[in-house]
Formats: sequence, C-alpha cells, structure tokens
Amino acid sequence: MKFVKFANIEEDTPSYHRSYDFFVSRFSQMCHSEHEDADTRNKIRVSGIRGLQGVVRKTVDDELQSQHSHLVIQQLLGHLDANSRSPASVRAGIVEVLSEAAVIEATGSVGPTVLEVFNTLLRQLRQSVDYQLTGYYDNTGQHETTSAEEKTLQDGVIKTIGEIQIQFMFIL
Repeated sequence: MKFVKFANIEEDTPSYHRSYDFFVSRFSQMCHSEHEDADTRNKIRVSGIRGLQGVVRKTVDDELQSQHSHLVIQQLLGHLDANSRSPASVRAGIVEVLSEAAVIEATGSVGPTVLEVFNTLLRQLRQSVDYQLTGYYDNTGQHETTSAEEKTLQDGVIKTIGEIQIQFMFIL
C-alpha cells in the first residue's frame, strides 16, 4: 500500500535512471500468492495488482515505459488466465488494471504484446458469456455467478479492447 501512495506523489525530477524491476517482480509474486488463508491471499493479491498499477502510473512518462509496461502486462495476462475460474469481480478488477497498462503499451508499439492482450481478452469474453449462460464460473457447478456480474466483466473487456483499438488508430 505504501508504494501506491508513493506512486501518486508528483515529482519535479524525472525518473529516467530508476529501475522498477524489483517492484515489478515483487508485486507480480504478490499477485500469485498461495497463502493458505483465503482472505489474506486475496488481500495480498489485490495489493500486488495495486502495486503493479502504481508502477505503471509511475513509469508513464519514463523513457523505460514500454519495457516495464510490457513486463506488467505479461504478469497481468498470466494472472487473468490463472484466475479465469474466479468470481467475475476478481476478473473485472484484473481487466481494469490490464486496460490501463495495455493502453499505455499500445501507444508505444504494435507488436506481440498487444496481440496477446487481444487474444486473452477475447478468450475471457467468450468464457464469461459461457459462465453467464450456465450461471456458474466453474466446471463443477458449485460457484454461482449472476448475469449482472458477468455483464460488468464483459463491459470492461469490451471497453479495454475499444481503448486499445483507438490507440492503434492514432499510431497507424
């Protein structure tokens, strides 16, 4: 949480020579926490996502922006895939952070990362529609979801795809 507060501090001096690799690595580890207590695990994972979001915000104006946002995006995509059977609210939160990071990355280049983001988002959209139709977000039928929850996730995915597409229009 302290890094998120730090990330929001305005600075007069540019951070060209800073390296955020440590933060990206540490926050990514937090996103994949396997703590035995479910509440603690979720708090650690959310803190990791917020930390990654803070890194993205902090590097927005850095020359190192694309290097770091690429790493953040890779971790977020993996985290989204790993949580594909989590409640819609968890998946929507990851998509929201991914949206912010992917739009930043899209402004830098058109490459495999952007295509990977599209593929992952489309896969999540298709899966969410399936969950919406069945009423469950797992294969065993034990974890119910509502149409409204899945619709919120679907709207977030579509919004993210649209934002990235708009960035491409400016690049091309």
